Formats: sequence, C-alpha cells, structure tokens
Amino acid sequence: MAPMAVQGPRPAQKRKHPKVAPAKSAGTAKSSGTTGTVKSTGAARTAKPAKAGAAVPKTVPRNGEPGAIPPGALVPGRIRWADDTPVSADDARGRILAAAIDCVRRFGADKTGMDDVAKAASITRPTVYKYFGSRNELMMAVFLRVLDGQLDRGLTDFFNDARSVDDLYDGVAESCVFMLGVLRGDPAIQDILYGSRLSLEELLRGAADMLVGVMEVALGDVIATAVIPDLATSVRPFDLQEAGGWIIRLLYSFLVWPGGTEEDERQLFRRYLSPIFFRDPA
Repeated sequence: MAPMAVQGPRPAQKRKHPKVAPAKSAGTAKSSGTTGTVKSTGAARTAKPAKAGAAVPKTVPRNGEPGAIPPGALVPGRIRWADDTPVSADDARGRILAAAIDCVRRFGADKTGMDDVAKAASITRPTVYKYFGSRNELMMAVFLRVLDGQLDRGLTDFFNDARSVDDLYDGVAESCVFMLGVLRGDPAIQDILYGSRLSLEELLRGAADMLVGVMEVALGDVIATAVIPDLATSVRPFDLQEAGGWIIRLLYSFLVWPGGTEEDERQLFRRYLSPIFFRDPA
C-alpha cells in the first residue's frame, strides 16, 4: 500500500470584506427595500428660486395657508392692479396719475421715482413706462392734473354779481388773484414747480395749452352768461384764444417776479388788465 502523502498547512486566505462606499454628507436616508440596505440621499437640496417671469402655479394657497400670497402683493409674471383691472387705457393712466400724486404729496417731487409710483398703483415699473414714456412726462401730467383739479371754481363766479363796470373790473382782478393763488398755494404744484428735476420753463410751457383752453372757455362763459345785458356795451371786442394766452403769460410772470402783497397784485390787475376787457367806468 502506497504511503499517504502528507500535505503541509494551507496558506491563510485573505477574507473578502464588502466594499463600503465613501461616506456622503449627512442627509435624509431612505430605504431601498423592505429588508435591504439603507442608502443616503445626500444633503437636503434647497428649492431653486423661480426665474423672473416664470409662470404662476395653477394652484395658489389661500389666505391663511402656508405660502399664501398677501392681499395686494404682486404675483411674479402677473399685473394685478390690486385685482381690479382697468377698463381702458384712460382708466389705467388715471390710476397711475392718482398714485403719482399721492407719492408726490408723501415723498416730494424730487424723491418720487417710477418704482414708488408702481408700488403705489400695485403694478410693475414697465407698466408705468407703458403709459408714461419718462419720469418727466409723468411729473408733467401730475402737475396738470393737480392744477386742473384746483381750478374747479369757474371764472363766472367772480362776475355773476356784477352790476356795474367797476364790478367787472373787480371781477377781473379777483379771478387773477385766485388763479395765481392756486399756482402758489398747492404744496404739490409748488413742489413740482420748484422741487422737481423739470425746469420751470418746461413745466409752464407744457401747462400753457391746457390753461389757455380753460381760460378761453371761461372768458366766453363770462361774456355770454355772467355779464348782464345792461353792461354788454362795456365789453371790448377781443379774441378769446389770444386773450387767454396773454393772461397765462401774465400769471407766469407774476410767479417768477411777484408784484408785492396780494393786495398790491390785485390793484395791478385791476389797473392794467381790466381795461383790456371792459371800457372805463363812466
């Protein structure tokens, strides 16, 4: 019987250890199965900010719910107009003007910017520029709107009780003092005249057409309705448009170069302006 071969000790075998993936940042772990291993999903990701002009989600949280948009706040990509869309371009311009007037009265003309007006009107800055091409154009419109609103007293009121040529002279003087007081007295008008970035010449020239039109209509009403028939022969012939423009130029000169006290200016108007429209008292 052949002798058995004696084998030496077997060389030690290296144990195979399962490979371990490099540790990731701590984060939320999720299971890959019911009995499988658990793997890390990495650090929690933060939501990327929405791009400008991105579409608004169809489902918007209601008031009181998490993520709800406060009433009156602007929604990205949407013009809200405080949830009251204008019915026309004139309506839109009127609302922007109202917001601009409010800003001028609150902040001053020089410190009122297009962003302030947009915020006050609950719209975007580009929407303001859609209706007013520049800040100067908007300030000019504010000036005209405030001035038009202050000239609510018709000139006929100064002549309705006139029973003599002297009364007509007084009516001319009082109506001019009134209009000059409007130009000087309203804080918003004064702020735009002397505190805005618009030159006084540019503002007054821009307002001239509107004022001349108002004056032309007012003079016509005075002659047609306020002057009693007994005084009709006292009215001198004159061109309404030309006379309206001349009066506005005169008022502008008083803004730049005052004529003293209010009473001094009243007497100047009576002495030098009244005779242009009415014949001398007998």
